[in-house]
Amino acid sequence: MSIESRAMSAEQLSRALTKWKADCDNPFIVAAVTLVQEHEGWLYRADFRESCVYVYGARRAAIRWSHVKDFLEAGPRASTSELSILEFACALAQDRYSWSVMGPAHREFLRRAVSTALGEL
Repeated sequence: MSIESRAMSAEQLSRALTKWKADCDNPFIVAAVTLVQEHEGWLYRADFRESCVYVYGARRAAIRWSHVKDFLEAGPRASTSELSILEFACALAQDRYSWSVMGPAHREFLRRAVSTALGEL
């Protein structure tokens, strides 16, 4: 983590991530970053920021997902739901389940399965 990023608030970091997302053409990474931003908790944690966030240039920031995987494997102290959010975001960003190569029908199966599991259907 750079000195500049240490001086950033979680809100400033979120804005820096949003700037980076504007230039990202990978919807899975955009979704993963958005999930971390919406959860908010991880952006306040110095250990996460030091291990997983890179700030550069004109107040832009990126999450290094390979570092997130290592961070999670190290067993950070967090609630089950906090860890689950970050694990899912990491899986999305790294396309762990090969969703990027699925056709529309299989993506719809996934949408319905997730909605059913979360009680939204």
